[in-house]
Amino acid sequence: MELNTTAFKAIIDQTSEGAYWFDSKNVLVYANKSGYSILGYSPSELMGQHISLINPRATNEAMENVWKRLRSVGTYTIESSHKRKNGEYFPVEITTTLVSLDEGEFYIGFARDITERKQAEEALKESEALFRDMFERHAAVKLVIKPDSGQIVDANAAALKFYGWTREELLKKRIQEINILSPEEIFIEMQRALKGNKNHFEFRHRLADGSIKDVEIFSSTINTKNDTLLYTIIHDSTERKNSERALIENKARLSAAIDIASLGLYELENGNNLVYASPKARDILAVSEIGPDTVKYWHSNLYSDDISKVMEVKRTLYERETDNVCVEYRYNHPERGMIWVRHVSRVALCDSQNSIVRVTGVIQDITEQKKTEEFLKNADKLESISVLAGGIAHDLNNLLQTLFHNIEMAKRHAERDACYKSSDYLTKAMTVFDRTQALTQQLLSFSKSNTPVLRNHSIKTLLEKTVAFALSGSHLELKMNIENVLWDCCIDPHQIAQVVDNIVINARQSLSENGCVEVTASNLLPDIAPKTFIRGKYVKVSIADNGQGISPENLPHIFTPFYTTKKEGSGLGLATCYRIITEHKGYIDVESVFGKGATFHIYLPASEVDTHSKTEINEQEFLFKGKMLLMDDDQGVCEAMGAIFTDLGLTVVTANNGTEAIEKANEALKKNEPFILSLLDLTIAGGLGGYEVCKQLKDLDPNLKIIATSGYSEDPIILRPIEYGFTDSIAKPYSLASISHIFRRLLN
Repeated sequence: MELNTTAFKAIIDQTSEGAYWFDSKNVLVYANKSGYSILGYSPSELMGQHISLINPRATNEAMENVWKRLRSVGTYTIESSHKRKNGEYFPVEITTTLVSLDEGEFYIGFARDITERKQAEEALKESEALFRDMFERHAAVKLVIKPDSGQIVDANAAALKFYGWTREELLKKRIQEINILSPEEIFIEMQRALKGNKNHFEFRHRLADGSIKDVEIFSSTINTKNDTLLYTIIHDSTERKNSERALIENKARLSAAIDIASLGLYELENGNNLVYASPKARDILAVSEIGPDTVKYWHSNLYSDDISKVMEVKRTLYERETDNVCVEYRYNHPERGMIWVRHVSRVALCDSQNSIVRVTGVIQDITEQKKTEEFLKNADKLESISVLAGGIAHDLNNLLQTLFHNIEMAKRHAERDACYKSSDYLTKAMTVFDRTQALTQQLLSFSKSNTPVLRNHSIKTLLEKTVAFALSGSHLELKMNIENVLWDCCIDPHQIAQVVDNIVINARQSLSENGCVEVTASNLLPDIAPKTFIRGKYVKVSIADNGQGISPENLPHIFTPFYTTKKEGSGLGLATCYRIITEHKGYIDVESVFGKGATFHIYLPASEVDTHSKTEINEQEFLFKGKMLLMDDDQGVCEAMGAIFTDLGLTVVTANNGTEAIEKANEALKKNEPFILSLLDLTIAGGLGGYEVCKQLKDLDPNLKIIATSGYSEDPIILRPIEYGFTDSIAKPYSLASISHIFRRLLN
């Protein structure tokens, strides 16, 4: 390229970039205004200077290579750095060219300051590095997906760990191979995410090991030079989903149990607005629908003599004197006449001023219970009480059987799904039902024919559980002093727990908030036991409190039936304790200094067998196979027990009476599908009972294993089943562990 000097200077003066003109000795012979300005020199300072003044690395040796390259290619562009007059270096992009003028060959460099571009590039690199670091090291599972094909283009370390594939394996997959939805459904969802119509999804994903996990996904778009991708954050929601599913199942089971227990639930807002009432609650209140006038209707049907009592209890709740209230009152039911209702309410929600917003509660028709209580008050003889107690206990035990197994089924299913929080609540519910069972035992124990069901049991374990339960919710101090190796005793644990519970609750009721209950237990060798006792080893349990104690005039009568110092007491509690301990061939007495507390001493014969090392067998470890015949005239019992026996692996056939049971046994034999096991209730209303059915079933199939069951634990057949043709027996209510133990023994 050949130009004259004047023309070339005119050209480079027009450019905004710094232009520098060097001769073959690398000396500056000309520069435009931008060139001087960028470097901070005046023309006189820069003219005639060697190129190394601007670029110290441009030595003569280095420039020889530049000249060679220019003669070869003519023009090229490089990035370098220039030095200003003040010593500051800055990045430049230089386009160099070889020019031939009249005076010879010259090196021309056009230099552009690229400081801002370099800063932007560096910031971009830092941003990309930060994004990559956040993506790769983040604990959340992350995938980058092509929305058109579903191809996985990137995955972080958490994704590799979660899905179980290597990076190479995962990046070869499409999301359609992981998401269990159909390809068509997946494409639709990706398009929604791509268009921004939806960014939150719940799917189920398949892992490398074949297992399926519930996942919660948040997805957004990221733009690259060539494409738009889906940036996806994945959370494992399996545990939450399992908990939700278990909660739904448990709610259904608890609802069934509440219905069986005849409890009505309700919610009240702002004092008079009934927002929810369960079917049973509506039945008790005699309303088909709830509305703004329901509370007024309820109030209008209150028995006139009870209105003031009910309103006073309501006042104590809404004036925040207490958070829980219970009241019993009479209610004029339009169809059933006057009924008794037990009403329990508690504060559920308050506003910022601590005023009540919502109250929840339970109502129960206790008419029959009140009739029973009235009968007990008017009974003249202990024998009549015993007969009545046996009948009540039988009916209540049937109800308890249904409740027990419904709740136990819910507990088993919750534990399988690892829903521990739900399982804890159900375990507490089952404990409450255990206490209800204990109440029926309090009545039965006063029935002279109620024989305790004895077995070796740890007194230490019984005390720890029972005392803790009896004092739960109180502020009383508890001191436990139990001998390390306390002997076992041959006892009925339900009855002994009832004794301990009764004494501890009496202590709790007599103490102030800063009171103390002290429980001690120790072994007594024959020589240490009182001389009046039958000679032998005993376990001594002492329960002491620091309350007011028992007055001298009351002390001789505390174990007498119907003797009570409480306004609403029945006088059966300590009398029942005395009877239970006596039937266990033990002793109970009390010592008290009025004003300083009381101490009850219980002596139980020690067991001859040491069972400290025994552990209970988990019933869930055993499953059975075969057909089972279940007979009970209570449909609720059949359904609840049938469900849990089915869960144990048995095929359960139910019958509500003896005739039906025999017919079904015949049908099974004709089909060559005989029953391997039968559980028969001894008492069937208006039909053949278990004893009559057992004889006929044995005639049909001598190999059939037949178990007798009844709410009457004192029935001779329950006590001696083999004498009456049964294979075994069990008294209601019974636990899954108890019945499973019999099944295992009978079915090997």
